[in-house]
Amino acid sequence: MIPPIPSIHPPQTLQEWRHQKNQPKGAFPRDMWTSLESFFLSQDYILWLPQSYALCLSPPNDAPRSPDGFAYSTLYNDLKPKTSRFDMLNSIHCPARTTDNRDVLIRLMAIGQDHGERHRVALSRLAIGNNALRGDNHVVPVLKEIVHDDMTFAVFPLLSTGFNDPWYYRFSEVRDAVEQILEGIHFCHERLVAHLDIDDDNILINWVGGRSQSFNAERKLTPFRSYFPIRYLINDFELAVTFDPNSEPSSRVLTGLPTTGIRIGEYGRETAPEMLSGAPYFPFRADVWQLGTMFKSHFGVMCHIMLLIHFSTQFISQHLGHLSQSLVELFDTMCSERGLALRLTRLLSMCDNWDFLARRCCPKFPKFPTRMFG
Repeated sequence: MIPPIPSIHPPQTLQEWRHQKNQPKGAFPRDMWTSLESFFLSQDYILWLPQSYALCLSPPNDAPRSPDGFAYSTLYNDLKPKTSRFDMLNSIHCPARTTDNRDVLIRLMAIGQDHGERHRVALSRLAIGNNALRGDNHVVPVLKEIVHDDMTFAVFPLLSTGFNDPWYYRFSEVRDAVEQILEGIHFCHERLVAHLDIDDDNILINWVGGRSQSFNAERKLTPFRSYFPIRYLINDFELAVTFDPNSEPSSRVLTGLPTTGIRIGEYGRETAPEMLSGAPYFPFRADVWQLGTMFKSHFGVMCHIMLLIHFSTQFISQHLGHLSQSLVELFDTMCSERGLALRLTRLLSMCDNWDFLARRCCPKFPKFPTRMFG
């Protein structure tokens, strides 16, 4: 049984909305959106509904999601309409379904005098207009901006987490993920946008969701990422910083944690050393450090094991160390002083050498498949 909806006090800032400040005891994140249901319906969006567990939302009808070009399903698992769910742990956004059954995510971008300026400027450079159509752009696009009273909302396609779940089946899938995300961050940096909030939960994939959880012991690991043209997308630019193209490169610096003046509470991310130094630092280098740290924590230990499991012949196994070592060296470089001084174009060129290295060290090693969408 869904608990009764408490009386919500209208928040005045993004932080009050995010943290449900001054709200009655027992209020859930979805309750913050109840008063907006009629408005969004007038815009042809039906907000997803809470299930018996109030943090878990489901679509407002039993119809399957309409194809929208942003997300795919496969024969990978027992996907059924009833498995669609969204765990709403944060009140800043809410999933919705259009009247023609396309699923989206609506996020509050500004309220009152809190304009969410850094977030909106970053998205204007990356996720709107012609840039949103670029094949080398891996930022979740903005489909529409909606204004209601003193609130501004952005509408995004509803995508899925999946950077590390399910786990990677082939080494080539690891390589593809690393290359796509590097390419996406490079696209941002070229437009003078530093993300500063990089971690696996801000890397989404173009999957409709609905798969079993990884802790399900009965689920067999399969080449999930090879069953559809997988696309890794970068999400959540709330903490991003942007710089004027006409600014001096030496002036493109930041001091302290990126949450300062934006978000209360702990930063909650791996912190690049320069963020705590108290001295000005280049935020683009901090992005590279965070990205390398994320890659290393997920793939640094596992990549050699994955290769050994996938290729068991003695001839190939004796050469696998060269390939896995090159991947670990890339991550180490990204987290080192040398790596922070490298441009992402150089790091991408290191990825381009992996195919050559694989064929040189392991003649029977299959060529990495060409990535789709750019």
